[in-house]
Amino acid sequence: MIVETKSTSRVRIITHRDLPDTDGEMVQNPYQLPQATLLHSSIMPVLDRIHGEEPYLLGSDSGIYWSATKEPLDGCKAPDWYYIPGVTAKDEDGEKIRSYVIWSTGIRPSIVMEFVSGDGQVEHDKTYGKGKFWVYEQGIGAKYYVIFDTFHGGHIELYELVRDRYRPVLPNSRGHYPIADLDVELGVWQGVHEKVECLWMRFFDSNGIMLPSGPEREHFLRERVDAEKQRAEKEKQRADRSSNEMADLLTRMKAKGIDPSSL
Repeated sequence: MIVETKSTSRVRIITHRDLPDTDGEMVQNPYQLPQATLLHSSIMPVLDRIHGEEPYLLGSDSGIYWSATKEPLDGCKAPDWYYIPGVTAKDEDGEKIRSYVIWSTGIRPSIVMEFVSGDGQVEHDKTYGKGKFWVYEQGIGAKYYVIFDTFHGGHIELYELVRDRYRPVLPNSRGHYPIADLDVELGVWQGVHEKVECLWMRFFDSNGIMLPSGPEREHFLRERVDAEKQRAEKEKQRADRSSNEMADLLTRMKAKGIDPSSL
């Protein structure tokens, strides 16, 4: 991208095309991708309803650039999952963005998440300029930061940015962690997703009802269709039995010399 300054000199602005699309860290958590897809497909109907025709961006393990540093990856983190309102997945030329560059829009992520791979120290690192906790709080400035550990009892931590500092959000009476901006809650579910049974982090509505994933919605729809077919078939069988019983009654009346029309 080229922009003109008041001095008429041409200044080149760094965009997503110039930068790596991840922060260079190897994915160490085998549950990271299925956990991300589970969150994606369950929250999208909520976001579609909230945003209407307005765009939003969901990402997983792709770079968010918060600072234009000499070494590009020094100014980048790639959350395991994130949500950014008001941002489209394509640039001004219609090309799908490879990473999200904050200075290109000025919009900061609403939610970033990390799925613990080790003992959690990396996710809690507050080292100035490079620790994940510090970067999400002070650099990226995401309103909510979520840390989920499926390996140690499915532990969730939710932090909300209050006066430029993360403050822990306490669980409600259901043990869920409310995200007020979306009117949803985060909780832990033991179940099978993508043929793997373990503890998964799930979105719930404000009444504590778990939001279904895409495959679950399809399953529920098939169940409703099958139930409707069974109901219709039972109604047809009842109607057929009633018709047959009436025909049998008329036949017996006629056999006895009774004219049904005279009744």
